[in-house]
Amino acid sequence: MLADYTEAPVCHVDDLVDGQLKLVHVGDTDVLLARADGQFYALHPKCSHYQGPLVKGLLNGHRLVCPWHNACFDIRDGHRLESPALNGLPTHEVRIENDQVFVRLTTEKESLENPMSAPDEANPDTYVIIGGGGAGAFAAEGMREGGFTGKIIVLTESGEAPYDRPNCSKDYLQGKAPDEWMPLRTDDFYTDYGIDIRTRQHVTSLDSTSKRIELASGETIRYDKAVICSGGKPNPLPASGEI
Repeated sequence: MLADYTEAPVCHVDDLVDGQLKLVHVGDTDVLLARADGQFYALHPKCSHYQGPLVKGLLNGHRLVCPWHNACFDIRDGHRLESPALNGLPTHEVRIENDQVFVRLTTEKESLENPMSAPDEANPDTYVIIGGGGAGAFAAEGMREGGFTGKIIVLTESGEAPYDRPNCSKDYLQGKAPDEWMPLRTDDFYTDYGIDIRTRQHVTSLDSTSKRIELASGETIRYDKAVICSGGKPNPLPASGEI
């Protein structure tokens, strides 16, 4: 439930110029106020990635860049434009009365999934993504966000679905992140959007002419389009005496 006090004047029209960000308050709720092309927009004030303070970010037109890891959002609708953020930002209503800017709270959520298309069995096209890291996961979501309704297959040598790999050398390594924090998405998410994550799959060859992918298991996958997101190799810690 939203608090009873859901609307408040937050500034005067002339308090902000185009390209400026300001942290304002509606009751006890912090809101990020942004101005672009003479219009005001109100959003959740923290990045949906690691809660970076967006008021310290950069606003270029309608593009808001997080100051911590450069995740990008569209201030007009809150949609996530670029990784590493998974979700977009909730927005609030803005109105102008006389020379004052009013913000009305419309949600208490801290993040929202970008709109994505559902799979359609009538679409015969198959897109294959080789690599199950962050790039592969975002590629799959980008296809659905772009309106693709055919089959999406993600092939990864890992035994796990896409997970937060950078966090392996941060909070998780220090024992501060529980296992449930690590997956980028739930199994239900991939099921709902028809993204087939195939783990423990080693690709031996890809023929772009015949559009065939060969797996070490002997299976052959035919595709219409393929994306290679195989990433790099982890940098191991040096053993004692090698520093």
